[in-house]
Amino acid sequence: MLLSKLVLSLDLGGTRPLQIHENNEVFIRDLATKKCAFFTPPRWKRFVGAIADIEEQVQLSSVGKTTHYMQHIGGTWHVSVDSKFPTVDIRRW
Repeated sequence: MLLSKLVLSLDLGGTRPLQIHENNEVFIRDLATKKCAFFTPPRWKRFVGAIADIEEQVQLSSVGKTTHYMQHIGGTWHVSVDSKFPTVDIRRW
């Protein structure tokens, strides 16, 4: 039996589900604001590879240490953590 389409959904908390489509493209969409991040397989690999560094920067920021982390993950997409907001920002620049 062949599957014509495979979609995997994971709950990232709140209103942010993660979907992986059959062509291995990853979408993270905030259902409340309708904002989304799009990952090709290489971009997703770079993002996952940076998770340890991202977690470290979020921890430093959450205890009051100054940090300004930015990582290019492919195309025009960047991941950043700033000490003003101890969260992960995935954005197109």
